Amino acid sequence: MSSDTCEIVVIGAGLSGLIATSTLGRLGIDVICCDEKKPANGCLDDNRVTAFLGSSIDLLKEAVDWQSIERQARPLKNMRIVDSSADHDSQSFCADMIGEKEFGFALPNHILIKALKKQISSFPNTKIQSGAKMVRQLPRLSEIIVTLEGDETHHIRADLAVAADGGNSALRSLAGIATRGFGFHQKSLGFNVAHSEPHGDETVEIYAAGGPFTLVPIENTGESFASSCVWMTNNREAERLMALSDEDFVAEANRRSLGQRGTLRLTGVRKMWPAFAQLADRFIAERVVLIGEAAHMVPPIGAQGMNMTMADIAELRRLVSAGRDHLAAPRVLSRYHQSRYGAVLTRMTAIMALNWMSAIDNGAIHHFRQKGLSFFANTPFLRNPLMRMGMWQFEMTHLN
Repeated sequence: MSSDTCEIVVIGAGLSGLIATSTLGRLGIDVICCDEKKPANGCLDDNRVTAFLGSSIDLLKEAVDWQSIERQARPLKNMRIVDSSADHDSQSFCADMIGEKEFGFALPNHILIKALKKQISSFPNTKIQSGAKMVRQLPRLSEIIVTLEGDETHHIRADLAVAADGGNSALRSLAGIATRGFGFHQKSLGFNVAHSEPHGDETVEIYAAGGPFTLVPIENTGESFASSCVWMTNNREAERLMALSDEDFVAEANRRSLGQRGTLRLTGVRKMWPAFAQLADRFIAERVVLIGEAAHMVPPIGAQGMNMTMADIAELRRLVSAGRDHLAAPRVLSRYHQSRYGAVLTRMTAIMALNWMSAIDNGAIHHFRQKGLSFFANTPFLRNPLMRMGMWQFEMTHLN
């Protein structure tokens, strides 16, 4: 049996947990990040790409040495929505419409996770505890005790515990926080492709029955142009697609992409996961705060999921920087919940509505979708504020 003490313990060492740990560590907070996996497992097989928009980039630059990963970061300058039900009618949204050089940047997960772990190891006040699963949490008047089970039992005493352990969060469950789920009978397929036509730093979302097909630009591979793809479709079709050979799957992907990037070629493994929404009943408990998918999950549309997480971390950072002597005071935790819950619920509702409109196979809805997108794209006083909202312009409290 062993033990540690710190100010904040972060449960979960995915992107959200590592970014939270590094961000809080830069404030001088003593942080331990708990990773259920052993270091040897790593994340090198994670071929996913994450888009960080607007203020999320500012926060990311505090969490990681940006110069070390900037060459792998692809700017996202344009967004084009193609409606396959309307003669491939498309509408473009460009960052320069709102006076920006880009909406954000796309980064490979494995590159970012490696850089975050390096940054965390460089701080004298942060560390990653690997290879142990959290099994108990005990909040007390002056501390919370988190128990990990691995090769041995390990106790961590902290002022505050942050749940960053995903949609099936153990910490959230042990803290007695229930969730509400919203199923869409859809799955998401993720894979990377090389293609014959340049992407021009443009993201493309192609709407069709079943869900959107999204191509996000990434750094070129050798002599080929490259993109990361997320393909949402109904459960039965997704299972059928995953069962295909690589050759047949690429043929289906080329048909579904409508030639938007020329000819596609698969460059890695395919992965599949269920697409649904989930919302925790509350984002706090005694000495516990939820961030990321432990608090909220949404379908992969418009790069909103991770950027909601970044807003969670920015708010946590703001409250912590305002007074580390009362990190877990009820009034502080209440402010976090009040700040984030309503904002998340509003955005989740919009994302779920957009997913429904993009996936439904109904002629009247298709017509409404086409006309609505055209009106929105050509009405600047509506378009520009909503584009800025989609870019995640949240307040940053700057360090001294």
